[in-house]
Amino acid sequence: LITKPVKRSELGRILEQAITGSSEDQVVVDKLLTARLNAYAKLNVLVVEDNAVNQEVALGMLAKIGFNADVADNGQEGLDILAEQHFDLVLMDCQMPVLDGYEATKAIREREIENSQARIPIIALTANAMIGDSEKCLAAGMDDYLPKPFEEHMLEEKIAFWLSTRITELTNEQDSDDVDDVDAAA
Repeated sequence: LITKPVKRSELGRILEQAITGSSEDQVVVDKLLTARLNAYAKLNVLVVEDNAVNQEVALGMLAKIGFNADVADNGQEGLDILAEQHFDLVLMDCQMPVLDGYEATKAIREREIENSQARIPIIALTANAMIGDSEKCLAAGMDDYLPKPFEEHMLEEKIAFWLSTRITELTNEQDSDDVDDVDAAA
């Protein structure tokens, strides 16, 4: 079984296995991929971005990777949505009308402290890839920085890094459910 999109390295490994007749490793890889995708499907990402094209690109990438995502058109809308709904991570544009990403992040951090809430990871998305921009993002309370334009694998790596603990928990829950299903069938 080959799932799209196929990475060149994965295709090479699959072809080698087909030639040599080795398929044991593929079963493990398939189980790991399935567990990761199942975990991703349970995670919610909020994209706070004012540009409609950038919104569509980010939402498309997130959907392709397997995350659930919603969008806010500016920092104030992002604050309002976060007050009403649970998200595991925020992708925050820096330059927006109404309330920019820096001020929105500061307000999110203040709300977390006031309400004793867990800190939500916030990754800055900005077209400004100049020296000092990452420091400005971190000073505002953002956790990381991803310059635009970015590629899908870069986005997945950043999110997987910041949600690694939650992804592991969800994967372990899936493993536990699989064991329960086997026990119930026996």
